[in-house]
Amino acid sequence: MRALVVYESLWGNTEQIARAVAAELATKMDVEVVDADTAPVSLEGIDLFPVGGPTHAFSMSRPTTRENVVSDHAAPHAPGRGIREWLNAPRLPGSAAKTAA
Repeated sequence: MRALVVYESLWGNTEQIARAVAAELATKMDVEVVDADTAPVSLEGIDLFPVGGPTHAFSMSRPTTRENVVSDHAAPHAPGRGIREWLNAPRLPGSAAKTAA
């Protein structure tokens, strides 16, 4: 089995959690950890893909909220593509991804 752990992190906290999840999964399967900016659109050959990211204004982050965190709160990094945008890219039959977005 293969897992792809996808995360969005502005301060590094979600990345740390994603890597901890991946480390545990790696005891049972092959695992790759990627940020939403570099996550592949195709999930072919992936059996499990945990996804994690920050919440902004009671929802997943948006490009504007990510930029605001950098400009107003000095976050070190704002991804160009967050998990909201990434979840809209892959075709996920039977998925709740669009509803969750």
